[in-house]
Amino acid sequence: MIATGISFPVYALMLSIIILTNRVETTLNKNKDIQL
Repeated sequence: MIATGISFPVYALMLSIIILTNRVETTLNKNKDIQL
C-alpha cells in the first residue's frame, strides 16, 4: 500500500511531463512548417 501511494504520484508526474514534452515538440514542428 505504501509503495503504491508513493509510486502513483510519481507515475502521474512522469505522465504529465511526457504530455508536456509532446505538446512542446508538436508546437516546434508546427512553427518549423510555418517558417519553411
